[in-house]
Amino acid sequence: MTDHHDFDKNYLENGKGFKSWFFTVDHKRLGVMYLWAIGIFFVLAAIASFLIRFEHLSPGQTIISAQTYNVLFTLHGAVMVFLFIVPGVAASFGNFLIPLMIGARDVIFPKLNLYSFWIYCAGSVSYTHLRAHETPEHRVCRLGRGKKKGGGGGGGGGGG
Repeated sequence: MTDHHDFDKNYLENGKGFKSWFFTVDHKRLGVMYLWAIGIFFVLAAIASFLIRFEHLSPGQTIISAQTYNVLFTLHGAVMVFLFIVPGVAASFGNFLIPLMIGARDVIFPKLNLYSFWIYCAGSVSYTHLRAHETPEHRVCRLGRGKKKGGGGGGGGGGG
């Protein structure tokens, strides 16, 4: 009976190429993949931070508009908290180190672990894409403060 792993090999040498990394169930490889993913989102948040700081170099509007500033400010905070700090400790270091520290060969559900990584990537990319392209009109619609038919209250003027 052959196992789906070859535990005698180094995790970096256990299969070469994109497919071996894309479909891996090795907890160490998944930890490295999480580390790369959170590194990419850290760079994205750092670029937003630098643009915000460049905007503060002189008074008034310099390189970005007020709407872009607001989007970058929100994007920087959300990416740093939810896409860098939180998954950085639990996902990358937890996947890599916890099974080694407790003496386990792998995590209990390795395919679910892989699935959670790809869900994290898809959710992160869609979140940053939606936030980067958000306009004030999108925000109004999302919060439910658009014009209401039939008059009375809520946002936009007279009834009618």
